[in-house]
Amino acid sequence: MLLRYIRLIMKRERWNSMAWLFGFSTLVVAFAPLFANLFATPEELAAITATMNSPAMIALVGPVYGLSALTPEIAMAQTSLLLFVIAIAVMNI
Repeated sequence: MLLRYIRLIMKRERWNSMAWLFGFSTLVVAFAPLFANLFATPEELAAITATMNSPAMIALVGPVYGLSALTPEIAMAQTSLLLFVIAIAVMNI
């Protein structure tokens, strides 16, 4: 019974789900090159480290691993995680 219900939902929502996944994938590919230039200096990395280490960010997305040697890739992953959590919340509405 549950398996039939899951199949029905997957059949009904396949186009919406594919559109959302395509949109998320496009955003990641589009934003990836921007992050290398966004946090180019050590001062900018220190500023994003302070932001990611704040209690509000830890409450939203959890602790960040690798803050002692933060790279633009880690900053992108953490920022993208926050954006995707917000997008998924909107998508579920």
